[in-house]
Amino acid sequence: MSKIISVFGKSGTGKTTLVVNLACGLAERQFVVAIVSAELNHGSIQVPFGVIVPEGQGIFAAMNDKTEQPQGKLTQIKQNENIYLLTVPNAREDIFYENLEQKTVEDLLRRIGVHVDFILIDCTPDLNNPITLMALNLSSTVFCTYRATIETCLWHQSMRVFFQQFGLSPVSVISEYNIGCSIQEFLKTTGLDPVAILPEVENATLFENVGRPIYSEKDKQSRKYRAEIDKIADTLIG
Repeated sequence: MSKIISVFGKSGTGKTTLVVNLACGLAERQFVVAIVSAELNHGSIQVPFGVIVPEGQGIFAAMNDKTEQPQGKLTQIKQNENIYLLTVPNAREDIFYENLEQKTVEDLLRRIGVHVDFILIDCTPDLNNPITLMALNLSSTVFCTYRATIETCLWHQSMRVFFQQFGLSPVSVISEYNIGCSIQEFLKTTGLDPVAILPEVENATLFENVGRPIYSEKDKQSRKYRAEIDKIADTLIG
């Protein structure tokens, strides 16, 4: 059975970027990785890989497939055959899952987990999202992403009670940000002890928009980013 790893955090703190590049780091180590996006309204996690998820594949199709072979609904990444995506198709089907049961999500993760080494879940900030809730409940590790801003600091303070009530001890990951408070001051205020501080990559958005994860790039900033991702990957494989 695979390890389920969740990435959670406030909007705009680099959750999806972390998921994409951590998947690359694990795949580099010859692990098979499935990326599951908890976002049910539109697909976006396929963009950094430059792939199209067609109708008939994706998360809705996998949920409706009651067989023990849901891997056929995943989209394989051409440039890295160890990575698979499970997300909303590019051409959104007119299906809504407001009443999606967590049991359905749990069953889907179980069936996928038979075929891969890791399931990485890109959670939404919305705690009413059934995939996010089930992911936080089932994960062996929960990473929480932060940017060093006053707004994120306030979000962290407001989430402490939730983490305690849910029995979570998230592993923090900080993304450097050129507009905000200093990272040192942020860490002092929040008391966080991050497993990694991801450096800002100037061309990150450009790379992602043309289907190239930061992990695969060779410029100096990207190599520093990759080194931090490798540290995170190594914590997962022990």
